[in-house]
Amino acid sequence: MALKKKINYLIFAQNFVTYHSSMYREFFKFSGKKSLVAYLDKTGLGNIFEDRWGKIVKWKLDLREGFKSIVLNNFSLNPNNQSFLSRINFQIPFLIWKIRPKKIFFQGYSDFSSWLILYSAKIMNIEKIAWKGERVLYKNERISNLKKFVLKNFFFKKIDEIYFSCRGNYQYLKNFEINEKKLNPMLCSVNNKYFQQNKLKKHEIIEKRIELKIKNNYKIILIVSNFENRKNVLMFLNLAKFTKSLNYHYIIVGSGKLTDMVKKKVLQNKNRISYLGFVDTSKISEIYSIADLFMVISEYDPSPKTLNEALNFNIPCIVYKNVGTAYDLIKNNTNGFILDKLNEYCLLSQIRKALNNNRLKTTSKIYNKILLKKYSPIQNAKALINDNTKNN
Repeated sequence: MALKKKINYLIFAQNFVTYHSSMYREFFKFSGKKSLVAYLDKTGLGNIFEDRWGKIVKWKLDLREGFKSIVLNNFSLNPNNQSFLSRINFQIPFLIWKIRPKKIFFQGYSDFSSWLILYSAKIMNIEKIAWKGERVLYKNERISNLKKFVLKNFFFKKIDEIYFSCRGNYQYLKNFEINEKKLNPMLCSVNNKYFQQNKLKKHEIIEKRIELKIKNNYKIILIVSNFENRKNVLMFLNLAKFTKSLNYHYIIVGSGKLTDMVKKKVLQNKNRISYLGFVDTSKISEIYSIADLFMVISEYDPSPKTLNEALNFNIPCIVYKNVGTAYDLIKNNTNGFILDKLNEYCLLSQIRKALNNNRLKTTSKIYNKILLKKYSPIQNAKALINDNTKNN
């Protein structure tokens, strides 16, 4: 690859993700256009079959717009199995040698390429090596002594700057006895500006409700999720049968392995549930705009970006405590509620509490406006460009 300008910052991205693109764009500007994103995999780019959604996804947004990027060859025989050999990018050391950037930034430690990035950078004496995590502990999960020893001594000790994405991720990383001076926040974010600019106006909200055949006096409860067991989408749909006497309408957006079961549940309550399937980022704002309540009830979820997205629409949110960003993004009785227990009875109780609280929409708007300035691509790009985040 011919480079016309010196590249000071080399970012290795595991695959294409919509919310990462917004940070890369901001960082490209802050770096004086001296950054390059090297993708390790084509997953998420679009126009290819996506295993997680079980379909070909065609994004209407250009995920590579606004920054320089390349895609490296992944020689893995099975790139979708999430094993150590899911990413094998032999071009990594050659790219680092050719560019010789001042700083390298990457994520992940559970695949071959992550280790290749780290040790190639160390061997070539790259000035700064930065890394970001998102992992949180699952329920009563314990980290084995072997894993602690290997990651502590052969991975995290070799890195200069370590960024955590939320409180849960910070607590997870502390298990590896990382020097506190290395730890800096790079908080989970989405392109807030984009979502806020695409909110529906009042008359458009009415039109959208009519299009979806939702009665005017019904409260809309929304979930946007991959259809996996840990996401509890079937539990969400079960709520409809318990609220037939209430003016509630449920909308479910997404796709995945449980799609057939979801469709079956929807047919059983077709007057109370709207199943919209996979909705592109360019259109999802329309759905958030009409919702009265948003839910993330995953049994385990490190940092669901749908929660960040929903906050831009000032929708009160109900979130289960095992969600990694629950305590970062939700303040009880201010912009939503955090569930201590997860069952249908507790969900129904909190739904009633949220929808009967007339001031919650107002307090959500005030609180989220301040919150989203902190949880933004701009703040994260600034964190990465600064050599000493804690002093900035």
